[in-house]
Amino acid sequence: MYLVYGNVDIARLMRDDLWKIYSFTSLAQDFPDTGLIPPNNLGAINEYDFDVKYMQFIMNDDFRFIKFMDIMYNIYNHKNLFLVINYEDWSINLVESLLKLIQQRYGINATMINEIDDINIMKDTDFDSYYGINNFDQDCNRYLEISERYRIMNGGTVYKE
Repeated sequence: MYLVYGNVDIARLMRDDLWKIYSFTSLAQDFPDTGLIPPNNLGAINEYDFDVKYMQFIMNDDFRFIKFMDIMYNIYNHKNLFLVINYEDWSINLVESLLKLIQQRYGINATMINEIDDINIMKDTDFDSYYGINNFDQDCNRYLEISERYRIMNGGTVYKE
């Protein structure tokens, strides 16, 4: 399974049943939004502060956490994942922060694809043997609890935004 990120042109070339593609940029409106784009820089004063606040933005909000787990379920189910960025806006910072969270929490590493030939250097990745699967199992339990709570509250709908 591959976890990669790159520009919209490369993502369009890789569109097929083997890839799940999410957009972090308005330039890629033909791909679904992740639901993980914060409204601003979250009051961060530097890169480390942003990484911490972005992780909190995802992990402390039920809706964002569900969106994050939708991405992680694709990876868990061995679906290749492509995150679309624009090198000229802050989407690169968002994706790098998200990838740090994924790497630290699950041991999954990503590859940047700058041009089509970079496909040859993509690295296969998977959950780290112990802590990655353990964290994923805990997150799955939370995901199921949230989903069930919102299903009951919303008359069958898992989550209303």
